[in-house]
This record gives sequence, structure tokens and C-alpha cells, in this order.
Amino acid sequence: MTRAFVFYYGDGVTPSPSDPNRERHRRLLQRQAVIFGSIGLLMAITLVVALAQFSGLLPSPFAREFSTEKEADTKPSYIPVCPPEGTVPVALTDITADVYNGTSRAGLAGSTAKSLGELGVKTGATGNFDAGYKGSAMIRVNADQIAQGYTISRLFPDSVVVLEQRDKAVIDVIVGDAYTEMSPADAIGKDPFAMPEGCQPPGDSAGDEAPAEDAEG
Repeated sequence: MTRAFVFYYGDGVTPSPSDPNRERHRRLLQRQAVIFGSIGLLMAITLVVALAQFSGLLPSPFAREFSTEKEADTKPSYIPVCPPEGTVPVALTDITADVYNGTSRAGLAGSTAKSLGELGVKTGATGNFDAGYKGSAMIRVNADQIAQGYTISRLFPDSVVVLEQRDKAVIDVIVGDAYTEMSPADAIGKDPFAMPEGCQPPGDSAGDEAPAEDAEG
């Protein structure tokens, strides 16, 4: 038995290249490709910039620190006192000092007091300096202790000697964040003390009340 197959050709079977529906579909695909490609490129650029800022290769626009005029006015300033002309070091055994920790490093006041004691300095109280101190060391003295304070300052590079109006019989040594290690005793020498830049003569120093300390060092 023989079967006959009949094929029909017409527009309903194979669309012509000029079919409007096919052309619209092609243009839609093109627009979608452009849109999604642009979004992907923007996301890639954003990711690269974010990684560069996170790694420190680029500065972040949100990393700047803000400060107010009020904060600047209330920040304590420690102006060094000028040593009287010709003042020379005194013997370490003639100095008595309380030692305070102006950092977050536990036990720094105690270890510093021990080191001073090994050099002959008489040490008294140790504790924490509540206000904190960013420098190497601050030595607080009264008008009769300037030579003692500057003698001790030669053991602490970049330290500052500050005059206070007080009757305390001992000097204060406040160790700060920039402190690394104490200089040897021979760093004191015998030469007269130089005038620190911007220092105030003893009669001109205001001698503000010092921030409180507590008994932990």
C-alpha cells in the first residue's frame, strides 16, 4: 500500500526575514543586552573601587576625622617651663618622683618606677593618669624642682617639663603613648639645660591644676 504525503508551504510555516514580529524581538534582545551589560560593568567598577579603598590603595571619602572648635579649646596644652639660665643636672639620688601611666598599657607606671629606682631615684606612688598623655613623658614640677625635672627629662627623649603651682614635695613623671624605653643614666651628662622651643619663664607659667590620677598603674 502506497501512501502519499502532501507538503504545504505558506507564511504560517516559515516566517520571512522581514517579519515585523521577529524584527521587534531582535531589537528587544539588543536593548536588553546593552542594559544588562552596562549594569554589570557599573557593578564591576564599584567592586574594584571598594576593594581598593578597603586595602588602602585609595582614600575613602568617609575616613576623615571631624573635630569641633569646642574640642580644640578643651584639649589640654602642656607648655614647657624654661630652665633658669645655667641650670645643670642634679644627682639622681636627690630626686623623689611619683610615676603615672598615661597610656592603656598595663603596669607601665610600676615598671618605669622600678627602672628609675635602679638608677637611684627615690620613687613614691604609682598610678594612672586619667587624662592620658600622647607624648613620650611629661614631668610636672613646682618652681623649686625645675632642675630635678629637667634632670629626669634627659632619661625620656622628647619629654616636656611642666610647671605647676603646688606644694607637692616630689615631682611627677607621667609616661605617655610615645614612650618606648628609658635612656641610660649617662645620657644626663653635666651640660646646662637648653631652652625648649616655646617655653615660658617660671614667672609666666600659669600652673593649671592637674587632672586627677588613680592608684592603679
